[in-house]
Amino acid sequence: PEDPVLIGSYSSENKVVGVSPFNSHVLLAELTHGFRIVDVSDPAFPEDVALFGKSSNSKAVAVDSLVSGGLYAYVADGENGLVIINCDDPANPYITSTYPMDGYAHDIHIYGHWAFVADGEEGIIIIDIRDPYNPTFCGCYIPTDAAWGIFVRDNLAYVASGMEGLTIVDVSDPTMTVEIGNFDTDWWAYGVYVSGDYAYVADRMDGVRVID
Repeated sequence: PEDPVLIGSYSSENKVVGVSPFNSHVLLAELTHGFRIVDVSDPAFPEDVALFGKSSNSKAVAVDSLVSGGLYAYVADGENGLVIINCDDPANPYITSTYPMDGYAHDIHIYGHWAFVADGEEGIIIIDIRDPYNPTFCGCYIPTDAAWGIFVRDNLAYVASGMEGLTIVDVSDPTMTVEIGNFDTDWWAYGVYVSGDYAYVADRMDGVRVID
């Protein structure tokens, strides 16, 4: 870690704002240009496999093979809400369904059979994704400010809540979410990742905050 080395790279003609690996591939979110699949089986020479869909403003992606038995990508797609894509054949992906939302989908995290979507001012929207052709509403959490980033672990949702900082929500019952804690990060909490006992919050102009 003290001396990272570049192994390979893939240059897109579009802006890449989200990435999620699956098997020997990665799915890229490319804002208004849709979603791209790249073969990274040889990381020194990534190869373009497929570009598909026209997005409103895809921001984040997550891939999971355990929820529905197949390989599906879940995209936080701005004004389009949640977009679900079948990736069983990486060369021929196709959209199975979309779930429209009232806000602007910025981030997504898959936990159990739920997709937790950070939907801006509309908060966290929790969607049951067991049927990738028919996602259904399960519950929500609306912070004081907005939901920009989301990470879920051990029945707790960690929400990057803008000016409100980091908010922790009990989602053990997704139909009845309960806020249990908050930490003011001083600036604007935009993204969050949890590892071990620490939450790492992207706090825009204040950099990264590490919270116990």
